[in-house]
Amino acid sequence: MKIRVDKYDAFVEIKLEEERLDSSVSPRFKSDLVMLHSEGCVNMLLDLSAVSYIDSSGLSALLVANRLCAGSGGKVVLTGLTPFVTGLLQISRLDTLLQVAPELALGRLGFQSA
Repeated sequence: MKIRVDKYDAFVEIKLEEERLDSSVSPRFKSDLVMLHSEGCVNMLLDLSAVSYIDSSGLSALLVANRLCAGSGGKVVLTGLTPFVTGLLQISRLDTLLQVAPELALGRLGFQSA
């Protein structure tokens, strides 16, 4: 699994550099998100622009990150969503729970006041 992590003062930016966020990738991705949270990263910007497919295990990883960060007074923002991923979030109604920024730059701006 390939990810890029850039830490800033107010948030951590995580780019998943995989085409699929499925059961072969999700456990490691979820583990990395939990580890970052345990290191004090409570605001996460998840860049999923390389992800063209996501399954229920991938959604679970996103929900775990969201729960951990929200429970610590932070937030998770998703950006770079492909039409498939956007559609899946809408069908599962997770678009009402997870915050989405249409562009990476707007996602970064969302943490300026965090």
